Amino acid sequence: MTEPHKMHIYLTEVNEVKEINPMEDNSFHNQLDESRTNSRRRYYHWLLISLYSVFVLVSNSASTLLGRLYYEKGGKSKWMGSLVQHVGFPILLPCYFMLAPKNTTKDSFDSKQPSVLVVAFIYISYGLCEAIICYFFSLGLWYLPVSTYALICSSQLAFNAFFSFFLNSMKFTPYIINSLFLLTISSTLLVFQTETEHSTEASKKYHVIGLICTVAASAGEGLVLSLVQLAFEKVLKRETSKVMLDMIVYESLVATCVTLVGLFASGEWNLLQEEMEEFEMGDTIMLKGSAVEVRNKFEENRNVTSDSEIQKLVEEANEASQFITTMIVQAHLNPDAGSYVVKPDKDHAGATLEIPSEEIIRKSG
Repeated sequence: MTEPHKMHIYLTEVNEVKEINPMEDNSFHNQLDESRTNSRRRYYHWLLISLYSVFVLVSNSASTLLGRLYYEKGGKSKWMGSLVQHVGFPILLPCYFMLAPKNTTKDSFDSKQPSVLVVAFIYISYGLCEAIICYFFSLGLWYLPVSTYALICSSQLAFNAFFSFFLNSMKFTPYIINSLFLLTISSTLLVFQTETEHSTEASKKYHVIGLICTVAASAGEGLVLSLVQLAFEKVLKRETSKVMLDMIVYESLVATCVTLVGLFASGEWNLLQEEMEEFEMGDTIMLKGSAVEVRNKFEENRNVTSDSEIQKLVEEANEASQFITTMIVQAHLNPDAGSYVVKPDKDHAGATLEIPSEEIIRKSG
C-alpha cells in the first residue's frame, strides 16, 4: 500500500472519530440536563407535599379547637357544627376558574368518558356520606373532651390503610406499619383514662355515644377517601386539577345542602337567634364593640364646646361603664359561666345582671 493511500485512510478515521465525539458530548449534556431537571422536579414535588401536609395539620387542629370552643361557649346546634365543616368550599372557586382551563387538555381526556348520570351519582353519594360523617364528628366533639376526640380521630389512619389495601391495592410499607403501631399504642391510653369524681351514669353514657360516633366517623372518612381514589382510577380515569376541584366543590355542595335540610328539619334553626344572644364570645365582642364605639365618639367630638354635647358623651360613657362592670361582676361570681344572665339593652349601651340574693351573701361571706 502506497504512502499517500495510508495517509488518506488515517485522515478518514480521524474525521469519523471527530464526528462521533460531538454526538457523545451532546448525549452526555442531555443526560446531565435531564438529571438536573428531574432533581428539581423531585425537590418541588416534596416541597408541595410538605406544604400540603402543613395545611392539613394546621387546618384540622384549628377546626377541632374552634369546634370545641363553639360548644364550650354556649353553642348547642349539632347541625351547625356539622355545617361549618364543609360550607367553606366557595373559597376554592377562584382556584377552580384559574386552574381548570390550564390543565384541561385533549391529551388528559380518555376516549371513553363516563356519562353525566354516573358522575352525578358519584358526587351526590359522596356528598351524602360526607354530610353524615361530619354530623357524627360534630356529635363526637359535643360529647368528648377535645384531647380524647383528637386521639380517636387519628384512628382514621388505620381505616385509610385498611380500605386502601382492599380497594386501591395499596401495599403496607414499613412507614405505614410503624405509623399504625404508634397509633395503636396511643389509642390504648384511653383505657387507662381516670374517671373524674363528678362522673355519673349519664355522663358515661354520653361518653360512650361520643366514642362510637367518632370511631364511626373516622371509619367513614377513611372509606370515602378510598372510594374517591377508586373513582379517579376506575370511573373518571384522570386526575387533572379540574377533575379534583370538581370532586371537592360538588361533593361539598351536596353535603352543605343535606346539612341545611337537617338543620331546618330538626328545628335547631329556631334556636339560633337565642344561641347567638347567649353565646359567651358574643358578649365579649359586644363589650369590645361598645368600648370602641365610645372611644370613636370621643375622637369625633374632641373639640365640642357646648355643655349639652359634653353631657351626652358623659352619659354614653357611664352606660358603657355600667355594662363593663356587670360583665366583670358576672365573671367574678361565676368564672365557669352559665348561671347568671346578662341582659343587654337593645342599643347594647347598658345591661342588667340577675344574681340570686343567697349567692351574693355566700360570696360576700
